[in-house]
Amino acid sequence: MTTTAQTGYRPFQLDGAEDLERYCPGGFHPVSIGDILAGSRYKVVHKLGFGGSSTVWLVQEQSLRGHSQDLGGPLAVKILSAERSSKSGPAIAELCIPQELDRVSRTAHYQGREHILFPRDGFMQEGPNGSHICIVSPLAGPSILSLAECPGRVSGSRRLRGDLARKVARQVVLAVQFLHSRGIVHGDLTSANVVFRLSDAVRKWSADDVYNMLGNPETEEVVTRDGSPPDPHAPPEVVSPIDSASLHCSKRTSS
Repeated sequence: MTTTAQTGYRPFQLDGAEDLERYCPGGFHPVSIGDILAGSRYKVVHKLGFGGSSTVWLVQEQSLRGHSQDLGGPLAVKILSAERSSKSGPAIAELCIPQELDRVSRTAHYQGREHILFPRDGFMQEGPNGSHICIVSPLAGPSILSLAECPGRVSGSRRLRGDLARKVARQVVLAVQFLHSRGIVHGDLTSANVVFRLSDAVRKWSADDVYNMLGNPETEEVVTRDGSPPDPHAPPEVVSPIDSASLHCSKRTSS
């Protein structure tokens, strides 16, 4: 990966934020709360997290897609790094395989399909670090991993109630069976990728509801070590992700 001409940021105090050095040509796309993505379609409301090759943001749709129910509900946008986006095979597969699977499986009932979280949209976002593939999905609840590592407890000490654990296991098996029946292997089936489905009430939240229930985004200004203004490759501030375990969820899972 190419490095930016300006490196060296002062350490920040926020917990759970990504390494600022990832904001460079080929790296992460700089995002701030209130940004508009995909032209004028999605508004960034909060931050959900990040991984080795992407950041994930909570957004609200700003325009209709021809159906009134498509307006206003919270969604998740995964923004791949420019480097990952340039590797067309893995990046395109991450979006296109689930979309095609969703399309072909609508023609008949397949047991287990209802436990798969399908992307609902995708677009390219241009920025100072390159071109980024963005994948829009329904907002999901906490993962099994995040519940097990709940703050205030010994890591991994929290366990699902017995009957709920059996229900989760059954739904995961059905979801994997469905994928295999269509010739697809998940490839990364871990507790971090098994998530609870949110209740209908949460999926109808407005931006104000998000802030009232989860709190306002915690941010901290980005400052360079030498005091010079940050270059455009980095965001003006870092944002701490929400605690996904605080989301109310139903007892259904998706993988």
